Parts: sequence; C-alpha cells; structure tokens
Amino acid sequence: MQIFDVLVDEHSQLERLAHRLEATPPEAAVMRRELLGSLQTSWVTHARAEEKAFYDPMRAWGGSFDEVVLEGYAEHCSIEAIMRELEIVNPSNSRFDAKARSLHYAMVKHFEEEESWIFEAARRHLGESRATELAETYFEFKSRLSRGDSPHHLSVGVVPSSSAESNKSSSSA
Repeated sequence: MQIFDVLVDEHSQLERLAHRLEATPPEAAVMRRELLGSLQTSWVTHARAEEKAFYDPMRAWGGSFDEVVLEGYAEHCSIEAIMRELEIVNPSNSRFDAKARSLHYAMVKHFEEEESWIFEAARRHLGESRATELAETYFEFKSRLSRGDSPHHLSVGVVPSSSAESNKSSSSA
C-alpha cells in the first residue's frame, strides 16, 4: 500500500466523523462532546503522522513543494483551531452547529486539495517503492503517537536526502 492510498482512506474516515459531528442534533450534547473528542484524537494523530511521513519528505524537494507543505501545515493548524473553539462552545448552542459546519467544510476542502493536485505532484517525484516506504513510515509514526510518544520527538530514521547530506558533512567536520 502506498502513502496516497493510506491518506485517502484516513481522509474518508475523518470526513465521516466530521459529518457525524455536524449531523448530531443539539439535544445530543453528550454525544457531540464524545464525537468531538474522537475527532480531535484521530485528527491530531493523522495530521502529525502525515506531516512527518509525507510533508517533511516533500519539503526536502524544495521549490514549489516548500510552499505546498507550508500551506498544508497552515490548514492543519486552522482545523485544530476550529476544534479548540468547539471545545469551549456549549454543544447545544447554535454556535456549535456553525463551528461544526466550518470544521467539516475546512476538512473536506483540505482533503480535496491534497488528494488532487498535491498527490499528483508528489507521485511524479516518488517511485512506487518510496511511496510504499512512506506509508510504512506513516504507520510507524501513527503507532508511536497512539502509544503516547510526543509528536515533536519522533524520528524513524527517515531523513530527507538534502538533510542527510548536511548531517554527513557536519559530523565529519
């Protein structure tokens, strides 16, 4: 399985969860809180693993990929900001409905962009074996995050080629 297949599957799962949150009626406030918690946990695990296993290698390619990756990070932050806003809104309030709609929309827009032109551009740079390696890296990061490892301290030895060269030259100096 390649990284693209893994991410499309996860995007579908996250979108369904966001849709359930948006569709849950205000009278089911407890259910809304539970769904939000599940969505936050799933989203953060997905986003951090995606950033490490997909965005970071893309960023090493330079050029326009750097901008694409920075935009992806910004969208991840925006989605997480909406989730934090939802945490403090009364789940039976109409503001919760509006924020849940905004969250669902932001996630769908992000997934559509990623799965269309970003994946196409990345496919041109990755061979099948590298795309499969990135899927394995993604699952490893996700597993470690699920066990409670900090996303800021994860490393599985996948170093972008430009960083690997600079590390070699600095360690031999």
